[in-house]
Amino acid sequence: MNKRSNHWLTNRRVCVVLAAYLVLGLACVSDENNDHNTPGNNTTNNTTATRFEGGTVDADLTLDGEYTMTRSVLVQNNATITIKAGSVIKMCADCEFVIGAFGSAATLKAEGTAEAPIRFEGVTAEPGFWDEVRLEKNTTTSSSLSHVSIAHAGGQEVALRLQNSLSLDHVTITGSARSGVFLDAALKAGASALTVKNCAEYPLIIDAPEALTTLPVDGGYAEGNGKPMIRVTSNTFKGTMTVHDPGVPYLLTDGLLAQGDDAEVTVEAGVHFVVAQDKEVIAGAFGTGAALKLMGTAEAPILFEGADTAPGSWRGLWVQRNARANASTIEHVHVKHGGTDSQGCVQTE
Repeated sequence: MNKRSNHWLTNRRVCVVLAAYLVLGLACVSDENNDHNTPGNNTTNNTTATRFEGGTVDADLTLDGEYTMTRSVLVQNNATITIKAGSVIKMCADCEFVIGAFGSAATLKAEGTAEAPIRFEGVTAEPGFWDEVRLEKNTTTSSSLSHVSIAHAGGQEVALRLQNSLSLDHVTITGSARSGVFLDAALKAGASALTVKNCAEYPLIIDAPEALTTLPVDGGYAEGNGKPMIRVTSNTFKGTMTVHDPGVPYLLTDGLLAQGDDAEVTVEAGVHFVVAQDKEVIAGAFGTGAALKLMGTAEAPILFEGADTAPGSWRGLWVQRNARANASTIEHVHVKHGGTDSQGCVQTE
């Protein structure tokens, strides 16, 4: 074969290779464009990651597959967002996933399974890469989280913020740059298997003491957390409620005031309270007939101690004269670091 023929064959091969390359390149661009999704689509079912623009969602939407968010998701206008089992939601930097945004009602149905959990995680796997999943006060109580994990969040304060009652089962928070969960409402009865681990600060922050009654204690709050205590920021304990032993102490940043004539606060065996400086634990606060039942046992006493271990760092346990004595109990209770010059570590009237 002459040199001219060889040259022609070489050029032909180059053309074939370039043509194949261009076809593949165009296919990749086409796939990326086809993967683009907006809240206007009702349902998406994918086997590869879908680019999801986020923004305002004001109509029902189903997510089924793997998604990469490019901005925050804000669900409103009575819309329901359903996330199918096995779905993966990859959140962009500083983004949040909000249900009930802008003061309007909305619903979240995130129901995974043990075999196919739902995962919220950062596009980059580092603590605090994105902000939080937030269910605001106007989120409907038909919302649910089941077999859901949330990782790499907590860019502002927490990874999961719950401000209304909902169903919760097998939810795991891990790797928050701040705290794990903020509870501003009681979970529905039967809530179970909440696990918070490897967070830089507290596993839970609770601003609604009634949430203690339905707080799951069959998950875990101790593993790898920087401050392995449940921080309770409100001191108003009302109605009939029970405080269970979650396996870590409760930090009472503003004390505990059992109040209201119908209040009956029961504390189960093994519960450990850490009381902030200069705060107090009172049964029958504000002249009401509240009852306080401290039901420790010899094997699992209830412990009250100060956040500051100096004697007299907090004011102590006080059962006031108006508390319902016939309904109140103090059994197997240890009290440390409490008392003032005018008030004993434990005082009854």
